[in-house]
Amino acid sequence: MPHSIILAGVPVELLPERAIFVPSLRALIVADVHWGKAA
Repeated sequence: MPHSIILAGVPVELLPERAIFVPSLRALIVADVHWGKAA
């Protein structure tokens, strides 16, 4: 279930797949961050 929030004045949806959807831009933002892992 996505969570809707306002980020910098823009409505966004936080998705359980660890992505952010910005409906006004029709943009899906995803990242593959590996915190604490050696490169």
